[in-house]
Amino acid sequence: FENTINQVASFNLYPLSGNQYYIDDVSVSHEPFNPVGINAILSDLNVPSYVQFPADIDISGTVLNYGAETIESMDIVWTDGTDTYTDNITGVSIATLETYDFTHSDQLSFTAADTANITVSIENINSGTDVDDSNNSLSSEIYSVEFVAQRLPLYEHFTSNTCGPCASFNPGFQTLLDANDVNQIGNAKVACIKYQVNWPGTGDQSFNEDVGTRVSHYGVSGVPSAHIDGTTTSSSQDEIDEHRNMPSFLDITATAVATDGTDLAVDVSVSSYYDYPNTKIHIAVVENVYNNTAGSNGETEFHQVMRKMLPSANGTSADLSNGNTTTVFESYTFAMGNVTQNSFRIWEDLSNCVVIVFVEDQGTKEVLDSRVFEITGNTTVTPTWECQATGCVDPGTGEGEYSTLADCEAQCVSDITFWNAIDIKLMPNPAQDNFSIELNPSSQNVLVSIYSITGKRVSEFDYGSLQGKQTIPMNISTLQSGIYTVKIQLDNEVSVHKLIKK
Repeated sequence: FENTINQVASFNLYPLSGNQYYIDDVSVSHEPFNPVGINAILSDLNVPSYVQFPADIDISGTVLNYGAETIESMDIVWTDGTDTYTDNITGVSIATLETYDFTHSDQLSFTAADTANITVSIENINSGTDVDDSNNSLSSEIYSVEFVAQRLPLYEHFTSNTCGPCASFNPGFQTLLDANDVNQIGNAKVACIKYQVNWPGTGDQSFNEDVGTRVSHYGVSGVPSAHIDGTTTSSSQDEIDEHRNMPSFLDITATAVATDGTDLAVDVSVSSYYDYPNTKIHIAVVENVYNNTAGSNGETEFHQVMRKMLPSANGTSADLSNGNTTTVFESYTFAMGNVTQNSFRIWEDLSNCVVIVFVEDQGTKEVLDSRVFEITGNTTVTPTWECQATGCVDPGTGEGEYSTLADCEAQCVSDITFWNAIDIKLMPNPAQDNFSIELNPSSQNVLVSIYSITGKRVSEFDYGSLQGKQTIPMNISTLQSGIYTVKIQLDNEVSVHKLIKK
């Protein structure tokens, strides 16, 4: 580049003959624009591909003057093969290379399901002859159907809390999703299901076999990896807008009702107004947000994570040919908290979840449409506790032996040896964002768990085997203000402390 301001590329050109130049193996040809006579081009035809009847459709388009003569009159004609309609356009002045936008005075009308093949032409320009009439007409096929829905694009995003690039990619991707009201009931412009894989590291607790099935389905070999409506993605607003503008001919309805905070019943109905004979209906239970610090990539907050697909990630086969309706009923009993791989447990409870239903073409893997549904009914579980070898644990089912943590701890001492709390110090307490634990283990495995006042485990840290005096820093900046229980376990010895978060 000779001019770094205007970025002008400089080449040495050696003419061999006429106006042909050669730069190594690249041929550059200069063809000057020399407009002649009358030369109009129908450059654009603006009609929809699909409409819901009854409908009256405007026939619109754009004319470009590519000739030397100013266009002052012309006929715009459209036909559906049976009837022909003509507008006589006069009193215009379209100079060379200028355009003229038109809307024909006669509309195309649909009163039932039908297909119209229309051709629009520009004729009789300035009452003369066009020097090139090969570009004077355009055609389009328009379908009239009984039902057209606003499409809800679906992102399926594969990620992991053991993946460094995921930690860099996910915040920006989440910003894009939030700007489109992701998974918001009634307002969403995009839906999202995130699958937490068990690689490159193996530690992501939210991995389950349904994730593995979707990984195999798309052939995902690296994360982060996002798909929109079954195709790989650039993850952009333009992409979302493009998919929202695609028509949907599916009417997807569902109810999702929880009982006892654990039992979820989902009743889905999908009616088709186009031929989709080879589809699958998928149901995904998605947790809106949870906090977890067990990963190795620094992420602590996770959004739109799939907890379970019903009945599985294989979905339910359906013949959604035009006019068909398929219903699917599925149920599942969840447990809350203590999430481990392949457990299908939920970090919080069903009040923190939504149900996403999507329909997929089995042949092309295209997601034809999706919908997000609220879970109603009794979505919370009353905390209960049961005595286990590691101490009092909320099983997350509401069916533990003890109704309060105090009752459990009072009865659980025969199974667990508690050491004197004087050996353990939490400083400072109350704490704001950080506190430290001072202890002096004798070559023991150290596990620290933090529980909310309701008994739900909100954080857990496994420090492995430690020996000698230790000061362990703890970050609690993501926790809400309140009273927490800190359980410190050294092998089979447990100490429980109250912590106040300011």
